[in-house]
Amino acid sequence: MLQAKQTQLTDWHEERLNDARLLSQRRVLREGWDSWREAPDAPPPLAMRHALEQVLEHGRYRAAGIVDGQGHALWVGAAPPDPQGLIPQAATRVLDTGSTARAWIDADGRWQWIFVINLAGMTHPAALVLAFDDVSTLPALQPWQDAPTGDIATALARRDGDRVLVLDVTRPKASAVIPLEAGDHPAVRMVLRTAPPERPLSARDPVAGEVAVVGQPVLDGTWHLLIWQPVAQIRAAALRGAETTLLAALLAIFGTVVGVRLFDERARLAQVQTHAAALREVSDRLADSERRYRLLAEHSADVVWLYDLQQDRFLYVSPSVQRLIGHGAQDIVGRSFDTVLTPASLAHVRERLPQRLGELARGQTSALIETTELDLLHLDGHPVYTETVSTLITGPDGRAVQLQGVTRDLTARREAETYIRLLSQAVEQSPAAVLITDAQARIEYVNPAFERISGYTLAQVRGHNPRLLSSGRMPAETWQLDISAQRDAEAKAHQLAWFDPLTGLPNRARTLDRLEQVLAGDRRHQRHRALLLLNIDRFKTFNEALGHASGDVLLQQLAQRLRAAAPRADLLARLGGDEFALLTPGVDGGPLAASRAAQDVSERIHTALQDAFTLDCAQAWADAGSAGDTAPVNITLSIGIAVLPADGDDTPLDVLRRADTALRRAKERGGHQSVFFDDAMGAAVARRFTIEQELRRALAADELRLYLQPQADAQGHWRAAEALVRWQHPVRGLVPPAEFVPVAEGCDLIEPLGHWVLQAACTHLGQLARAGTRLPIAVNVSPRQFHRPHFVQEVLDALRTHGAAATDLVLEVTEGVVVEDIDAVIERMLALTREGVRFSIDDFGTGYSSLSYLKRLPIQEIKIDRSFVHDAPNDPDDAALVEAIVAVAERLRLRVVAEGVETAEQAAFFGRWPHVLQQGYLHGRPEAAESVLARWRAAQADETAADSGGMA
Repeated sequence: MLQAKQTQLTDWHEERLNDARLLSQRRVLREGWDSWREAPDAPPPLAMRHALEQVLEHGRYRAAGIVDGQGHALWVGAAPPDPQGLIPQAATRVLDTGSTARAWIDADGRWQWIFVINLAGMTHPAALVLAFDDVSTLPALQPWQDAPTGDIATALARRDGDRVLVLDVTRPKASAVIPLEAGDHPAVRMVLRTAPPERPLSARDPVAGEVAVVGQPVLDGTWHLLIWQPVAQIRAAALRGAETTLLAALLAIFGTVVGVRLFDERARLAQVQTHAAALREVSDRLADSERRYRLLAEHSADVVWLYDLQQDRFLYVSPSVQRLIGHGAQDIVGRSFDTVLTPASLAHVRERLPQRLGELARGQTSALIETTELDLLHLDGHPVYTETVSTLITGPDGRAVQLQGVTRDLTARREAETYIRLLSQAVEQSPAAVLITDAQARIEYVNPAFERISGYTLAQVRGHNPRLLSSGRMPAETWQLDISAQRDAEAKAHQLAWFDPLTGLPNRARTLDRLEQVLAGDRRHQRHRALLLLNIDRFKTFNEALGHASGDVLLQQLAQRLRAAAPRADLLARLGGDEFALLTPGVDGGPLAASRAAQDVSERIHTALQDAFTLDCAQAWADAGSAGDTAPVNITLSIGIAVLPADGDDTPLDVLRRADTALRRAKERGGHQSVFFDDAMGAAVARRFTIEQELRRALAADELRLYLQPQADAQGHWRAAEALVRWQHPVRGLVPPAEFVPVAEGCDLIEPLGHWVLQAACTHLGQLARAGTRLPIAVNVSPRQFHRPHFVQEVLDALRTHGAAATDLVLEVTEGVVVEDIDAVIERMLALTREGVRFSIDDFGTGYSSLSYLKRLPIQEIKIDRSFVHDAPNDPDDAALVEAIVAVAERLRLRVVAEGVETAEQAAFFGRWPHVLQQGYLHGRPEAAESVLARWRAAQADETAADSGGMA
């Protein structure tokens, strides 16, 4: 009984501390507290208060707050009474110890219990405090009613200076404060450890009389759990069965044991259920937090990134990095700082980062967060000036394992600062007298020429009105205040902050600001409108063909064309790159009326783009091989439309997210169309997002499994196998590839996923080679993986690392790989085929099939798509196509694999060509690689034995 109560109490205590630790990681609390302490007269930041209020929603705590050692505090809920200042003392203590729990009896005789944990990395040190709602509800302190020997009571005891505090939840008023001089009292003996633990002590209770008491240290050892029962009840229970038979006594003992066991099992089950519910709750909170964080990161103008310090590589980079330095996020993830930093900035980072790690190891929490100005290297070679705020993320052992950062473009700010600095130098060195006043006409600045001409120094005139100059010491013509340069500088700074320098349109920041305004106004007046996101189809191809100068001219002309097509637009902005935003005027009549108005605007825009653009870019066309200075260019747009406000909690980022989702759907459908966002689309995006997050975790948690499907000859003998990936989800079981591979292809996960499959396949090939056997394995390679700069070296490293034979590795690529830059594709293939690696064209006949590709590409195999295989035995057209493919392959000496052979009829059809390998359910379903290879080895052994028997 004592052990069960101890376990309950320890688990409860640890769960509360875990809640506090999770909440202490919220950055909004640390930043909110620092900003509030900097301006104590201002109201506390709403985000900080909201984060604390969320803790109270679950009903576990009566109050949550942030407190420092000087008594400054912010509370949400009913703060516990603390006339002795115990809470600030606890806050001061955790700045050194990390976390603690305190309890005391208030003036009304009630127990107060708090959990305190340090908020690290703040300018103004403070601690997070969670106050427990009602300690009397603790499961571990509830009495055991109707126990076999009578009622059993429970209490907690703790030393508090020269006294012992005792908490009895069944009789709150009986909670006692016992002096240490009462050495015979069981609670005092337990706390002073003068009595052995778990040994019963005798005591007198004012109500129950003589009682037996047992106790044991709990929690951090400063508490003792006490259990007592009246001795009379124990004796009565012992004598009650004296008149019964020995069998009855044995049955009673058996029933008692079973009852205790059932009670213990029920307590354990309740504990497990409580833990499971808490884990699900924490998991849901983390998933929700991650979704919100990812949404902010994906739509932020700043670049958000995460870096693995142990593997020295980026784990995540937000898409805005492409607008900043020209590289896509997929080009940076998995690579080191060397990819993005200039040599000087890289040297600084490599020197400073170990210093920060050393400072953190020595307990200097100021090293956790640091702001640094760094120069990034743009794709075209020029430096990009940035400011980066980086935060060290520590693991369970306190060591830094990751670095999280937010990088902001400082180019515009530096240009403005340079301009203002030059202007200031010009004023300082001007031979004309210059003075500057504030709005109340008080002098703030005069230049040296003013001092020389007027005879007044800056100290003499600062704060005075220019009328002071009428004393006659300065000529009247020099009294004038020329502030045109300052106004020009202010106007330029305003223009850079809110407008796009290329088109003159409002920028992303101005768009978000305007959305904030219209959302508030439209809710009050019950109006609706629409946000249109517009993106040029195939703009990347245009830039690559004609150069960025032509692209800039096109963007400027497009901005003018859009102004003319939608003259009544509330806002027309350029968000960055080739993406524009258009906000329609608010209308009455609900979302349907706003949708009709948006559809009308989008149709006018599509119509306006039917006329070609004329670009005056002689140099760009000369580079492209044209002799003319101008040429017509036709473009189309994809448009995503979101109606707003969607609900009372709609935010500017929510609106942008919905419009961006609709825009991506328009792109997926081929472009040159408008798509409205709907709830089903949002649900699909949310589903894809969840899969992406779980797959990202699965890659790190080693949840992927390699499966193999055999490829057999006409006699059914296995000659090769194809490697396939499966996901062993801890909750949903085995996830089919059709559910997660398309998601991986749509983000940066297809590269690490393909890398994992390649490594796993080479591992098995190496094991086969060391055993003296061979079974070629085909591995699918995505276009994105194939075009990675280090793909060739990645394949060769995998072969060498695992000791695999290059001739047994077949890389399957789709025809889409060779659509662009076929010469570069051939060069990569040759680099691998020279080492022995073989290539296969997958899904042949369904994409960009071309006989010239078969002739030029260094391939050794083609796979006939299952769509032709399925009806080949019965459909003359499919049969003719298959025969033609096989005939061409034979002439080019290529091996052929028929994919999707599932019936004996299909197998007989392809049996006409003994050299054609067959793959499908008829010859074997995909199974775990270990199982397939074990069966293949057994079959090889049988064949060897049969051959030996025949020779004998």
